Amino acid sequence: MKLGLASNFHDEIGNIKPIWNIFENVVDQWTVVDSGSTDGTQERLREVVGDKLNLVESNKIRIPEYGYGYARTNLVEESKNMDWVLIVDGDERMLPEDIMKIRSIIRANENADIIFLPRCHYQNWEMTEVEYGNMDTLGTDWREAIKINPDWQPRLIKRTIMSDGGSKVYFERPVHEVACGVDIQIQDAENSPIIRHFGWMKSPERLRMISNLCRKLEGLD
Repeated sequence: MKLGLASNFHDEIGNIKPIWNIFENVVDQWTVVDSGSTDGTQERLREVVGDKLNLVESNKIRIPEYGYGYARTNLVEESKNMDWVLIVDGDERMLPEDIMKIRSIIRANENADIIFLPRCHYQNWEMTEVEYGNMDTLGTDWREAIKINPDWQPRLIKRTIMSDGGSKVYFERPVHEVACGVDIQIQDAENSPIIRHFGWMKSPERLRMISNLCRKLEGLD
């Protein structure tokens, strides 16, 4: 079973090495669709990832007619020769105990089209402050935070290509994309690896850029 990592990138040079250090020994390929980075992201990807890199250039994620839904579908379709695709963003990480669960949860659910993964949002790199409370009050069990405010994401996708060349599982909507074409989906609270999201650690300028892009895609600007 070939597992591909897949990411939509724009000016993510600082996140390349940390992400690859986590997933290098787990995945067979890293497909990155870059939307015109100007900070050296593409050059750094080639330097760090080497032969496992599948780099694609596309700016359609920034066009309202396409947006995030198209971009997610494109990640799956561009992950050539992969059986399963794990989508991870630049501001996301996984811990070693989560990494160990990825292939086992796929093997346990080989008939599924998609496996939803829980995502926990942190306000610091130490992971003591979550979006909805302090870990000291929530307890040391990370899953307690997820039970309080679960954010289940369609991130493990079986790559099935149809006769027209498109992915069986595809995403719609330019913002807050929704998975479609799904017959069997899995949401396993006990055995799922957890996505650790550090979106609040972005600079104010970066947060404004993303907010403006979302407004544009939603037709608010």
